[in-house]
Amino acid sequence: DMRLYTRHVRREEVLYCKVCKSGIVKPDIVFFGEKLPKQFNQKFNSINKADLVVIMGTSLKVQPFSTLLATLPTTTPLVVMNYTNPTLKGKDTVERENLLFLEGDIEVSVSDLMRDIGWDYGQKGKKKATKSKVVKGKAANGKK
Repeated sequence: DMRLYTRHVRREEVLYCKVCKSGIVKPDIVFFGEKLPKQFNQKFNSINKADLVVIMGTSLKVQPFSTLLATLPTTTPLVVMNYTNPTLKGKDTVERENLLFLEGDIEVSVSDLMRDIGWDYGQKGKKKATKSKVVKGKAANGKK
């Protein structure tokens, strides 16, 4: 029940599993410092086969994600949604002709993108945040 989970988050209280009584209920994500699931390492290299890669909400500074862009073929289109462009790293800047950087709030960027391609996902009436800033067709160094 998301309402129960949300109440606990807002109160900054730990929510325990009602079935086993000892398990902590948390989002299906990996927090900083936690081990990645075994399947991650098994599937990490399959990114080379992707037709499109979407990266959201990461600085790409922590292993193994810091090597992600080096692993990805430069011919693969890349969409990055974040407040800052993680492909701009000084001497490690990633040169890509097929980079779409959506600057701003991820939820807004996803909503805008879904709206632009005609997908309705039932978010009508939801308060809209500031629109995301789109930097189309630029390499990470700002060249067209």
